[in-house]
Amino acid sequence: MKFSINGGGCKRILFLGYAQNRLIDFLVDDGFCVYQSDEKLVFSEIESLKFSYLVSYGYRFMIKPEILSLFDKSAVNLHISLLPFNRGSDPNFWSFVDDTPKGVSVHFLDATLDTGDIIAQKELEFEPKNESFSSTYAVLKDEIELLFMKIWSEIRDFKTTPKPQTGFGSYHKTADKEPYLGLLTNGWDTNIDEFLKKIKS
Repeated sequence: MKFSINGGGCKRILFLGYAQNRLIDFLVDDGFCVYQSDEKLVFSEIESLKFSYLVSYGYRFMIKPEILSLFDKSAVNLHISLLPFNRGSDPNFWSFVDDTPKGVSVHFLDATLDTGDIIAQKELEFEPKNESFSSTYAVLKDEIELLFMKIWSEIRDFKTTPKPQTGFGSYHKTADKEPYLGLLTNGWDTNIDEFLKKIKS
Protein backbone atom coordinates (compact mmCIF):
# COMPACT_ATOMS: atom_id res chain seq x y z
CA MET A 1 0.00 0.00 0.00
CA LYS A 2 1.07 3.61 -0.54
CA PHE A 3 1.40 6.31 2.08
CA SER A 4 1.56 10.07 1.81
CA ILE A 5 3.96 10.98 4.63
CA ASN A 6 3.93 14.34 6.41
CA GLY A 7 6.62 15.18 8.95
CA GLY A 8 9.68 13.23 10.03
CA GLY A 9 11.51 11.91 13.09
CA CYS A 10 8.47 11.76 15.34
CA LYS A 11 5.66 9.56 16.66
CA ARG A 12 3.55 8.11 13.87
CA ILE A 13 -0.15 8.51 13.20
CA LEU A 14 -1.93 6.37 10.63
CA PHE A 15 -4.50 8.66 8.99
CA LEU A 16 -7.05 6.84 6.85
CA GLY A 17 -9.30 8.62 4.38
CA TYR A 18 -9.32 12.17 3.07
CA ALA A 19 -5.91 13.25 1.82
CA GLN A 20 -6.67 16.95 1.65
CA ASN A 21 -7.87 18.27 4.97
CA ARG A 22 -6.68 20.58 7.72
CA LEU A 23 -6.47 17.79 10.28
CA ILE A 24 -3.27 16.42 8.77
CA ASP A 25 -1.59 19.81 9.06
CA PHE A 26 -3.00 20.13 12.58
CA LEU A 27 -1.46 16.81 13.65
CA VAL A 28 1.88 17.61 12.01
CA ASP A 29 1.91 20.94 13.86
CA ASP A 30 1.40 18.94 17.07
CA GLY A 31 4.66 17.13 16.38
CA PHE A 32 3.49 13.92 14.71
CA CYS A 33 4.49 12.13 11.53
CA VAL A 34 1.24 11.50 9.64
CA TYR A 35 1.05 8.55 7.25
CA GLN A 36 -2.06 9.04 5.10
CA SER A 37 -3.71 6.37 2.95
CA ASP A 38 -7.12 5.59 1.46
CA GLU A 39 -6.20 2.05 0.39
CA LYS A 40 -6.94 -1.29 2.05
CA LEU A 41 -4.56 -1.95 4.93
CA VAL A 42 -1.90 -4.64 4.97
CA PHE A 43 -1.36 -5.98 8.49
CA SER A 44 2.37 -6.67 8.12
CA GLU A 45 3.05 -3.12 6.96
CA ILE A 46 0.97 -1.53 9.71
CA GLU A 47 2.57 -3.72 12.37
CA SER A 48 6.11 -2.96 11.20
CA LEU A 49 5.62 0.81 11.20
CA LYS A 50 4.68 0.91 14.91
CA PHE A 51 1.98 3.57 14.78
CA SER A 52 0.97 5.29 17.99
CA TYR A 53 -2.51 6.35 16.81
CA LEU A 54 -5.03 5.64 14.06
CA VAL A 55 -7.44 8.31 12.82
CA SER A 56 -10.16 7.32 10.33
CA TYR A 57 -12.00 10.10 8.47
CA GLY A 58 -13.96 9.30 5.33
CA TYR A 59 -12.27 5.92 4.97
CA ARG A 60 -14.13 3.47 2.68
CA PHE A 61 -13.00 0.12 4.10
CA MET A 62 -13.68 -1.89 7.24
CA ILE A 63 -10.62 -2.13 9.48
CA LYS A 64 -9.88 -5.70 10.50
CA PRO A 65 -9.75 -6.65 14.21
CA GLU A 66 -6.12 -7.79 13.88
CA ILE A 67 -5.15 -4.25 12.88
CA LEU A 68 -7.27 -2.65 15.60
CA SER A 69 -5.51 -4.92 18.10
CA LEU A 70 -2.36 -2.87 17.46
CA PHE A 71 -4.06 0.19 18.96
CA ASP A 72 -5.17 0.33 22.59
CA LYS A 73 -7.68 3.18 22.95
CA SER A 74 -5.80 5.06 20.24
CA ALA A 75 -7.90 4.27 17.12
CA VAL A 76 -10.69 6.75 16.47
CA ASN A 77 -13.21 7.48 13.74
CA LEU A 78 -14.82 10.76 12.68
CA HIS A 79 -18.42 10.23 11.55
CA ILE A 80 -20.81 12.92 10.31
CA SER A 81 -23.89 11.69 12.14
CA LEU A 82 -25.22 11.79 15.67
CA LEU A 83 -24.53 8.15 16.49
CA PRO A 84 -26.14 5.68 16.93
CA PHE A 85 -28.26 7.19 14.14
CA ASN A 86 -27.11 6.78 10.56
CA ARG A 87 -24.25 4.38 10.90
CA GLY A 88 -22.69 3.33 7.62
CA SER A 89 -22.94 5.16 4.29
CA ASP A 90 -24.39 8.56 3.41
CA PRO A 91 -25.30 9.63 6.96
CA ASN A 92 -26.13 13.21 5.95
CA PHE A 93 -28.57 12.03 3.28
CA TRP A 94 -30.35 9.56 5.56
CA SER A 95 -30.67 11.99 8.44
CA PHE A 96 -33.14 13.95 6.28
CA VAL A 97 -34.84 11.00 4.56
CA ASP A 98 -35.41 9.20 7.87
CA ASP A 99 -35.90 12.44 9.85
CA THR A 100 -33.37 11.44 12.48
CA PRO A 101 -31.18 13.68 14.69
CA LYS A 102 -28.31 15.37 12.91
CA GLY A 103 -24.79 16.01 14.12
CA VAL A 104 -21.25 14.71 14.29
CA SER A 105 -19.49 12.09 16.41
CA VAL A 106 -15.92 11.14 17.29
CA HIS A 107 -15.75 7.57 18.58
CA PHE A 108 -13.34 4.74 19.24
CA LEU A 109 -13.11 2.11 16.54
CA ASP A 110 -14.20 -1.43 17.28
CA ALA A 111 -14.78 -4.59 15.24
CA THR A 112 -18.14 -3.48 13.79
CA LEU A 113 -19.14 -0.43 11.78
CA ASP A 114 -19.61 2.86 13.65
CA THR A 115 -20.50 1.16 16.94
CA GLY A 116 -17.57 2.10 19.17
CA ASP A 117 -17.77 4.13 22.37
CA ILE A 118 -18.47 7.84 21.88
CA ILE A 119 -15.71 10.28 22.79
CA ALA A 120 -17.54 13.47 21.81
CA GLN A 121 -20.61 14.56 19.85
CA LYS A 122 -22.31 17.73 18.69
CA GLU A 123 -25.95 17.91 17.64
CA LEU A 124 -26.85 20.27 14.79
CA GLU A 125 -30.05 21.61 13.27
CA PHE A 126 -30.78 22.59 9.68
CA GLU A 127 -33.68 24.27 7.90
CA PRO A 128 -34.30 22.05 4.84
CA LYS A 129 -35.86 24.80 2.73
CA ASN A 130 -32.62 26.78 2.96
CA GLU A 131 -30.20 23.89 2.44
CA SER A 132 -28.94 21.38 -0.11
CA PHE A 133 -27.28 18.07 0.64
CA SER A 134 -23.94 19.57 -0.36
CA SER A 135 -24.35 22.64 1.89
CA THR A 136 -25.27 20.54 4.93
CA TYR A 137 -22.40 18.15 4.19
CA ALA A 138 -19.98 21.10 4.17
CA VAL A 139 -21.26 22.23 7.58
CA LEU A 140 -20.98 18.71 9.03
CA LYS A 141 -17.47 18.30 7.67
CA ASP A 142 -16.38 21.61 9.20
CA GLU A 143 -17.99 20.78 12.55
CA ILE A 144 -16.43 17.30 12.83
CA GLU A 145 -12.98 18.70 12.11
CA LEU A 146 -13.42 21.44 14.71
CA LEU A 147 -14.66 18.90 17.25
CA PHE A 148 -11.71 16.60 16.63
CA MET A 149 -9.20 19.43 17.02
CA LYS A 150 -10.91 20.50 20.25
CA ILE A 151 -10.64 17.04 21.85
CA TRP A 152 -7.43 15.79 20.23
CA SER A 153 -5.29 16.46 23.31
CA GLU A 154 -7.58 14.22 25.39
CA ILE A 155 -7.25 11.41 22.83
CA ARG A 156 -3.50 11.93 22.54
CA ASP A 157 -3.00 11.88 26.31
CA PHE A 158 -5.48 9.01 26.95
CA LYS A 159 -7.71 11.25 29.06
CA THR A 160 -11.03 10.67 27.31
CA THR A 161 -14.21 9.66 29.10
CA PRO A 162 -15.98 7.58 26.42
CA LYS A 163 -19.59 6.48 26.70
CA PRO A 164 -21.18 3.40 25.10
CA GLN A 165 -23.66 4.03 22.33
CA THR A 166 -27.23 3.49 23.51
CA GLY A 167 -30.35 2.63 21.55
CA PHE A 168 -30.76 0.79 18.28
CA GLY A 169 -30.13 3.78 16.01
CA SER A 170 -30.05 3.17 12.26
CA TYR A 171 -27.77 1.86 9.53
CA HIS A 172 -27.59 2.16 5.73
CA LYS A 173 -25.51 0.68 2.94
CA THR A 174 -24.39 2.62 -0.13
CA ALA A 175 -26.90 0.76 -2.31
CA ASP A 176 -29.82 1.85 -0.11
CA LYS A 177 -29.92 5.29 -1.71
CA GLU A 178 -30.10 4.07 -5.32
CA PRO A 179 -33.93 4.27 -5.57
CA TYR A 180 -33.71 7.97 -4.67
CA LEU A 181 -30.95 9.09 -7.00
CA GLY A 182 -33.27 9.99 -9.87
CA LEU A 183 -35.01 12.51 -7.63
CA LEU A 184 -31.77 14.40 -6.99
CA THR A 185 -32.46 16.68 -9.95
CA ASN A 186 -29.47 18.89 -9.22
CA GLY A 187 -27.23 16.21 -7.76
CA TRP A 188 -26.14 16.85 -4.20
CA ASP A 189 -26.95 20.53 -4.73
CA THR A 190 -30.65 19.61 -4.79
CA ASN A 191 -32.71 21.59 -2.29
CA ILE A 192 -33.54 19.27 0.60
CA ASP A 193 -37.09 20.50 1.18
CA GLU A 194 -38.00 20.04 -2.50
CA PHE A 195 -36.47 16.56 -2.47
CA LEU A 196 -38.37 15.50 0.64
CA LYS A 197 -41.66 16.65 -0.90
CA LYS A 198 -40.96 14.44 -3.94
CA ILE A 199 -40.33 11.29 -1.93
CA LYS A 200 -43.45 11.86 0.15
CA SER A 201 -45.76 12.49 -2.81
